[in-house]
Amino acid sequence: MLNTRVALSSALMLSLFAGGVALQSSAMIVHADDNLPAATSETPNDASGSVSGSSDAAVEGKSGYLTLDAVPDMNFGMTAQSSKATKNIPLVNNQGLIDDDGNDSGLLSVTDSRSQVSEDGKTTTTMPWQLTATLGSFSAVKGDTALSDSSTWGINLKQKTGTNSNGTMPGLYQPSLKSGDKAQHQVMQSAEGNGTGTTSVYYNKANTASLDMGQNVAPGQYDAPITWTLNATPDNSVN
Repeated sequence: MLNTRVALSSALMLSLFAGGVALQSSAMIVHADDNLPAATSETPNDASGSVSGSSDAAVEGKSGYLTLDAVPDMNFGMTAQSSKATKNIPLVNNQGLIDDDGNDSGLLSVTDSRSQVSEDGKTTTTMPWQLTATLGSFSAVKGDTALSDSSTWGINLKQKTGTNSNGTMPGLYQPSLKSGDKAQHQVMQSAEGNGTGTTSVYYNKANTASLDMGQNVAPGQYDAPITWTLNATPDNSVN
């Protein structure tokens, strides 16, 4: 299990959705805030009559913000102890063991609703952004034997496809994250003309991520934090 932690470098935008239903009736009209519950008839066991209720459907849209919406937990299941390093252990599921920001659906999501207007006010352009990942050091959990060296451990992000609500998918990369190296590795980066709207990438299948594990690992459970950092201005030194 990999404990996912998240770093935000932008303002957070929240939208509230409420379901709604409206039932029409010629026999009786009631208002949900005042008159429910309401019966279809004043006569017991009556098979005639009807009743209606009114509720609200609402949504709020905002513009001008770049937000990190969701980050995935990753679980690589169980593997046998080996005298050699084990490569490319496939992802099993997204069940996390630690309460953090990670989700159990494997979703990585960014929303960009920003725009930039030219000085003459005639041209509107998009603003680039960058998402990186850093893998912390693997260590034992729940009092199990500690790792003497986790430097040979790593995670390979292999997903090559995602979706964008505006049909303008940003660049999606397949970095190899090394345990404890503290380096940021590029996962997604937008450019002029792409990456606006909501971009969603799922790491929830065996071929979308894998684990490299060191040799002679003592029995136990091990995990490491992944820090996902959303940068409003791309850092060109990140690879």
